[in-house]
Amino acid sequence: MTLEELKAEAKKHGYKLTKEYKYISLAPCICGSNRRTQWYAPGNTHYYKCNQCGFRTEPAKTKHEAKLKWNECVENARKELK
Repeated sequence: MTLEELKAEAKKHGYKLTKEYKYISLAPCICGSNRRTQWYAPGNTHYYKCNQCGFRTEPAKTKHEAKLKWNECVENARKELK
């Protein structure tokens, strides 16, 4: 059965297929704090900012992308500190 056939069958029964997203946990900040706040920037973008030290990421289009960027930025910052 192809994806289109599966979607048509699901629609016939009143269901809708959606992409499954894996849960992403946020890494602790470079200062060690686990308190982060999600912010909204102009242009309907999201970013995370540490409540303790002010470390923040670049804006992303979705909350999912914002979490990925946070984890990536923290990892890169830790590598630079070593």
